[in-house]
Amino acid sequence: MKPTLKYLACAALTLAVTIPPVTVQGASASSVAEYAPAVPVNITTPDNVETRIGTLRFEDGAPDAATVDKAFDQLDFGRGVDAFLKGMSATSVHALCEGFEQA
Repeated sequence: MKPTLKYLACAALTLAVTIPPVTVQGASASSVAEYAPAVPVNITTPDNVETRIGTLRFEDGAPDAATVDKAFDQLDFGRGVDAFLKGMSATSVHALCEGFEQA
């Protein structure tokens, strides 16, 4: 197959594959959806949520600045507790070894 014919065939195949989806998207973009289901209440985000760290406030599902700060403070606290608990076993083993050395 000659290089020119090969490139021409490749270009024709590319156009044949890409043009139909473009025309379909154009037709559906101009039409209006006839069916719009109602969103179930149990999957929506409430405006206020009471938690042990305080009231979390949301607007259209997005948290406000105070809620973000509370969430990051909770993450920091949880990670600190996790680091403390993971370090307890090493501390206990160290104390056990020192106890054997002193005995």
